[in-house]
Amino acid sequence: MIQYAQTHPSIPAPYQESPLSRETIRAMQQIRGDEPCYQTDWRYFCEEQDCQWRPGCRRLVAEWRR
Repeated sequence: MIQYAQTHPSIPAPYQESPLSRETIRAMQQIRGDEPCYQTDWRYFCEEQDCQWRPGCRRLVAEWRR
């Protein structure tokens, strides 16, 4: 399903898997001086509207994948 979502144009971008790993995105957040919070439980309380990773971060993720 993930490969299908990455390549199928009918699935909206927020529901597609990021080509970068969670750890890579968190490292980039930390380098920028931001909280490394991508796809952590903090996303439920996040109010950063201008975060470039917000759509992928806020999508539902199975607990075993976090």
